[in-house]
Amino acid sequence: MVSMDILSLIAIRLPCLQCRDSYVVPLRDILLSHQIMHEGCPVAAETECPPVFQVRLASHSEIKALEQAWRRMEYRASADGGELVLMGQPPEYPNHPFEAIDLNAPWESFDLKHELTDKGIRKFVEDYRNTLAPAA
Repeated sequence: MVSMDILSLIAIRLPCLQCRDSYVVPLRDILLSHQIMHEGCPVAAETECPPVFQVRLASHSEIKALEQAWRRMEYRASADGGELVLMGQPPEYPNHPFEAIDLNAPWESFDLKHELTDKGIRKFVEDYRNTLAPAA
């Protein structure tokens, strides 16, 4: 039985205070942030380290409890020859089917093209160049 990585499919949507758009933080990323902080990340400012911010979004124990509950339900469904599935598509992704991906695959194998990625890179370059510009 192939188990679904439920923590990569569930996210917290947050508003971006700069562009007024929104972005999502998967629970898997929040769990990793808890691990980074537990291992002694020395950074304390949220603006310097996303994990410092992300650990506030959900507790480690809540995320692990959700993951364990999902695994138990998957096991029970498969015991009767069934499969635990997510129903429907999120409204913001009506034509984007979720797919299982190998997170250990080389990064070059992933399709990273997206208009928001391009927009974010352009904004990053603009901001970076502005930091290099002499003060007026």
